[in-house]
Amino acid sequence: MNQSVADSALLTRSLPLGLLRAFIQSDAADEGFTPDLMAELKVLARVPGLLVACNYGGTLCDAEGISTETLPLGSAAIALRALAALPNTHAAVISGRSLRDLAAVSRLPAEVHLIGSHGAESDMAFAHVQSLATEAALQKANTALSEAVGFQKGIWIERKPVAVAVHTRPATPEVVELVTERAREIARSHGLFFIVDGSVLDLSVVEPAKAEALETLRSRLGASAAMYAGDAYSDELAISTLRGPDMGLRVGPGETGAAHRLRDPESFARVLAMLFELRRAWLFGEDA
Repeated sequence: MNQSVADSALLTRSLPLGLLRAFIQSDAADEGFTPDLMAELKVLARVPGLLVACNYGGTLCDAEGISTETLPLGSAAIALRALAALPNTHAAVISGRSLRDLAAVSRLPAEVHLIGSHGAESDMAFAHVQSLATEAALQKANTALSEAVGFQKGIWIERKPVAVAVHTRPATPEVVELVTERAREIARSHGLFFIVDGSVLDLSVVEPAKAEALETLRSRLGASAAMYAGDAYSDELAISTLRGPDMGLRVGPGETGAAHRLRDPESFARVLAMLFELRRAWLFGEDA
């Protein structure tokens, strides 16, 4: 057994894999688990180099927002870590959150690649190298948003490295509609990109770059195929780059170019667990 396989075996033994197997065999809702999806998972599990990537809020965890309540589903975190521990297998989370926030709330280990700011932020230094012009533009937008919508009930404004975010999850539908329109107008008047990511509205100085982030990871890691799962518009940009044996998954409602749709993050966690079992069996010769 070479060192890579030995290290992978050690890492996977340190995880509660019995929970994953019980989860797969449970009566968890399986909407979206079509024969085509299962067949494609078996093909994906056998590629030489695999990259498994996804969004965070709404895909790897149920809740959205900024608090520590937005931890990934336990089964999803275990499955993603288990996949990352396998030989020639890589895992990544590409989120609209700032990288610092993503690292803090996800609590995922270094084996899982984390990329924030809709694909633009791959290292912590990113937040400290923005130009004065960027800082000035974001400060003006922050002030305008605070004056226009900051007083609305259920609305919270957050500064990110290259964006100002308006969190709307606790607000009523009427407030969300009003705030969304005002935020869109402020983005337009300040020359910023307007990104709707679930219940978070981002006014950003950079375009969503999840597609570029996925392609960069694929190239750097030498992946021969990728899975990408997401629930937002910016995820569709990454899904649009998939080809060949790649797999795209849409989690929840909304228009999508993905070949498969899953009901919720729990269903996605189950897919991750199944993919881990299929790939582990193939890599270690347990699959006939």
